[in-house]
Amino acid sequence: MGEAIFGLIGVIVGGLITAGTQLWNERLRNRNEFQRAKRLIESELLNAEYFMDTLVKTAEFAPYPNVDDVLPTSAWREYAPAVVSSLDDKLWKRLVMTYGNLEHVKAMMTSNTPDMLTPDKWVDLRGGLAGQAQWLKRNREELASVALPSAWRKGKAMARTEP
Repeated sequence: MGEAIFGLIGVIVGGLITAGTQLWNERLRNRNEFQRAKRLIESELLNAEYFMDTLVKTAEFAPYPNVDDVLPTSAWREYAPAVVSSLDDKLWKRLVMTYGNLEHVKAMMTSNTPDMLTPDKWVDLRGGLAGQAQWLKRNREELASVALPSAWRKGKAMARTEP
């Protein structure tokens, strides 16, 4: 009888150790996926920010044959699901709007030819692009400050950022 109890205790302890190990591995996998997604989205925003700054400093508009090469948004489309549950609503909505604005700029870049943009229109557009660059920088910096692992240590479901 005593041997059966020790066997049962061994099975229970072994099951708890296995479950704990699997939970730990799942958390590490999720954290790594979140960090990878966050870095790729950050780099895309940084690229867009620098591109906007360059456009603002340019004297005249030059069309880009493939705007996706200079303003990619593929990381956002691919990795947004990996970060959505870890961001607060405010930052998530701003990132959605940021990428919406990037798509608008991309559409503008492909539909406007240099002869369509008069110097006055280009000056107005450059002013708007300067604001876009600042918006990109703010959102990129806030995304960079999100730390998923610390939220897990606190037992919260979502990482919190300061407004």
